[in-house]
Amino acid sequence: MHVIVNRQQISQYTQALERVTGKQLNLDVLRCILLEARRETLVLRATNLDIGIEVIIQAETKKEGTVAVPAPTLSGFLENTAGDTIELSQKEGGLLVSSKTARATLTILSHEDFPILPRTKGVTVSISQEKLASGLRAVWYAAATSTMKPELSSISVASDGDLLVFAATDSFRLAEKRVQLGTNLDLPTLLIPVKNTGEIIRTLEQAGGGEASVTASDNQVSIVCGDVHITSRLVDGTFPDYKQIVPKEHATEVTVLKQDLVQALKVSSVFVNKFNQVTFSIHPKQKTFSVDTAGGDTGESSVALDAALSGEPVQIGFNQKYITDSFQSIGDDSVTLKLSGPGKPMVIRGTGDATFTYLTMPMSR
Repeated sequence: MHVIVNRQQISQYTQALERVTGKQLNLDVLRCILLEARRETLVLRATNLDIGIEVIIQAETKKEGTVAVPAPTLSGFLENTAGDTIELSQKEGGLLVSSKTARATLTILSHEDFPILPRTKGVTVSISQEKLASGLRAVWYAAATSTMKPELSSISVASDGDLLVFAATDSFRLAEKRVQLGTNLDLPTLLIPVKNTGEIIRTLEQAGGGEASVTASDNQVSIVCGDVHITSRLVDGTFPDYKQIVPKEHATEVTVLKQDLVQALKVSSVFVNKFNQVTFSIHPKQKTFSVDTAGGDTGESSVALDAALSGEPVQIGFNQKYITDSFQSIGDDSVTLKLSGPGKPMVIRGTGDATFTYLTMPMSR
């Protein structure tokens, strides 16, 4: 193999591919990036058998060939060297990688056992890369990190007429993002493992704008955007029917500037107890709203906020981090909090945005 490629392009993709390599797997070749030189292209591929990414970049191919090289070594060299181009040439005993200012010989592993990324067969739809990435990013932090209940450690992607609905829950909180597509999609519900979602988001955002072709089967999904091909395992299960737990009515409503609430929660984070609890004290008739803490090792706090209040008075505790997490998905300057009384969940939305809904359960302690 002997090729010359753009340094910046190959460097950004090897960093992404390194993150999906099977670092904990016993098969050494899965810790590698596969490089396959074809006519005028270089194919880069990595997989951990749960998610795989393949990228095709333009290249000046002097000799075709295929090698597998350790991902951290290749990524580290490319990230820290200079120059516009990189030359890769297979020599006896290794792969010579040369830039304008540096050169290195990388160990080569046998590529014969490197898996081929499967081409998913099933229903195929076309979706905006930007909308797909933003929908996943809006909810993925709300999924469970434990895999004891696989359906809770996944992101649900479902079509609803001309909407694509993204949802995630760990049973203590729920995030839902509804993205308008402008056309109806006949896409089966996908349960994408949350551990794969971060890399899917980053790869979609790195690939730029345009359309993504999404193909789903019973157990896997393929996402193709330009010269980037992502394949992920799907969770076999049924996502919770969360619509029945979202309150249809509320007893108390608060509208507050998002930044004011963010700042109040930052103050509270210094004083929260071991359960990370903050208490919302809401008294609409007295026109008072405060975020309070008590019982922490460092003391206690109370932060009063200017807000528009209506409904019944309520004093209720929540996990401070769960509330703060939701703000990354809300672009509006103000947020609306809707409460249904003690022991009932709170719904958070951007005041002018009906596409994102966040629900968090109260704390009983």
